[in-house]
Amino acid sequence: QDLVPYMEDNYRVGKDRDSRCLMGHSLGGLCATYAFTHYNQEFQYYLTISPGYWWDEEVIFSLEEEKRDENQHSPSLLYIGYGGVEELSISLPAEAFSRRME
Repeated sequence: QDLVPYMEDNYRVGKDRDSRCLMGHSLGGLCATYAFTHYNQEFQYYLTISPGYWWDEEVIFSLEEEKRDENQHSPSLLYIGYGGVEELSISLPAEAFSRRME
């Protein structure tokens, strides 16, 4: 909640939600996904690259489920990207999370 006002006060950025994107790689991708499921009113777009969904026994799945009803009609968009030769610990949970978003 402190990041957006700081960015708006110190940089030339759009001040509306539709111009905001949060991106993360690996554990940063996990954090971006958490923000998507719990704070999706802040950003329009969430990009995750090789997200670390394996962390803490894939806790992100239960965290998403807790907020699923609230987020059912959210206009936010989540992109999950990973490479074709990723370890299974990255690709399998990413595929499973992506299917949940359909």
